[in-house]
Amino acid sequence: MNYFNKFLFFITACLCLAPFCALAQSSAINVSLKGNFDSVSCDSLTGWVCDANSYSTPLAISFYADGVIPGGKLIGSANANVTRGKAIADFCGGNANHGFLFSVPDTLKDGMPHKIYAYATNFSGGANLLLNANGKTITCSRCANECSKSGLMQCGGKGTQVCGDYDNDGCLEWSAIINCASGYICSNGICVNGTSAAVALVLSGLFPAGIVSGSSVLLAVNTNRTANCRYDIADKSFSAMANEFSTNNYMKHSAPVATVAGGRYTYYVRCRDAAGVVNTNAAIISFGKAGVAAAIPVADIVPPVISKLLPSVSVDKHQVTISCVTDEPAFCKYDIADVGYDSMKNLMDGSNGIHSAKVDLPNSGDQVFYVRCKDKAGNKNTQSARIDFNYSVKAVPPETTVEISNPLPAGKIYQEVVALAVVTDKPADCRYAPVNIDFDKMEGRFESVDGMSQKAIATLTDFGSYKYYVRCKDKTGGLGNSLAVIEFEYADPDRAVEREPDLPLVCDKYSLVKSDGKCNMKVDCVCDPDCGKNGKNIDPDCAKTDIKKAENNVNWTGVAVGLAVLVALTGIAVFVVKKRNGKVKNEDD
Repeated sequence: MNYFNKFLFFITACLCLAPFCALAQSSAINVSLKGNFDSVSCDSLTGWVCDANSYSTPLAISFYADGVIPGGKLIGSANANVTRGKAIADFCGGNANHGFLFSVPDTLKDGMPHKIYAYATNFSGGANLLLNANGKTITCSRCANECSKSGLMQCGGKGTQVCGDYDNDGCLEWSAIINCASGYICSNGICVNGTSAAVALVLSGLFPAGIVSGSSVLLAVNTNRTANCRYDIADKSFSAMANEFSTNNYMKHSAPVATVAGGRYTYYVRCRDAAGVVNTNAAIISFGKAGVAAAIPVADIVPPVISKLLPSVSVDKHQVTISCVTDEPAFCKYDIADVGYDSMKNLMDGSNGIHSAKVDLPNSGDQVFYVRCKDKAGNKNTQSARIDFNYSVKAVPPETTVEISNPLPAGKIYQEVVALAVVTDKPADCRYAPVNIDFDKMEGRFESVDGMSQKAIATLTDFGSYKYYVRCKDKTGGLGNSLAVIEFEYADPDRAVEREPDLPLVCDKYSLVKSDGKCNMKVDCVCDPDCGKNGKNIDPDCAKTDIKKAENNVNWTGVAVGLAVLVALTGIAVFVVKKRNGKVKNEDD
């Protein structure tokens, strides 16, 4: 004992009244102790403590209410063996496993203030050491819970509410409303993004890592905005993860886990914010426990971690492939019953980390398959991973009929490239062929912008009569289809015609094809005023009759004006087929 301690011990002995002298003496003598009583709430008491004379020994903490020893009431004790951060390790000789966590008993939740004192015991000095001499006060009520579980979410007003103990009374209540961001609405307790891509949820501060010691550690993760976080030993969806982190501000999250045996520990972490955004890839907290000989390779005593269980959505076929992935080479089995690995009846294919099996589904409805794996060291999963999905028999659509009208062109045409066109009474897929065959065997296909005005370009190989059979099928998947026929004659344009002066040409056929004022025979109509003869003038009847030669027979200015008005009003061009009302005489005659 140095001179300062001797002096302090002397003053204590002279001034203290029994029985508090022992406490004062222990505080003076045990200067090797380091620690702090950090915080109190109606849920738990936290802090840390270590003995400089024996950093490897976890100390015991005793808690007293409403007074120090011996007047206070002992309410419980805990071991200071919870792993904390680097700052605690720096104080405790490089060992971070000196934290303590104690749940507040219900006996203190009576609406009255209680001052809590924490004592460190079983250290090398031998006596009890009081952490934070003034203690810490809590007031917790025996109240009724407004909600059933901390972290639950509900819609309220224009946003969400989260269940938690916000007034530190030991009871759960709904938080104030957290308004959804612009463009979001609340649905089933979360804000749903309806207008733009959601901002990524970022997880950081994952702890611990490397090699740890102690019988338990504190998992920790931070989020870039308020969220609820969960963890599991397998990579699952957020909703399927079984374990929740605790949090006070929904941005810093922690959870104690046991680390009794040596080996590697891996936990998958997913978080979900108030808008329903979940981190796409699970964050991973991975660490090892090797005891004193940390440098010696850790024996494999951890079973495989199962992830990526498929299928996870509805299927409509009676035979499906189920699959999973393991983090190490393993053999996997599956069963419809949740039994041990050795009792499972079916072995999955694959042993190098990817496993699959084909299964027949006898009945529709929800399907569940349980999976367990065994690694090459013989470690078996003690809990099953689940493959959940729904099998629904695909409904056969009713047979429907499509009405086909306005088959074009018709009559006599004079050009080699022709636009075939039909109109359907409902959105449909249409096909054509020169012979009457089934819809699925027809090779010619129509195109359509609105699903009902159908168009196809056909190239004619020789002069003569043509017939195209058209079938259309309802786009809803109906099995029925309808038949129409396009019939016309491809006449030789080199066989010019003469017209009698008293029988002018008239326009009597139109096709729904857009006009752009430019001549393009593959896009424009059969006889299009856009198209000129040798680039010099228009040839409305496609018979190579010079407009100057026909001036005496028809008022082309009036026809052109009429066509211009039609285009302006409808935004479409026209197929124009010219014919005369009298007898046509060929030049060869």
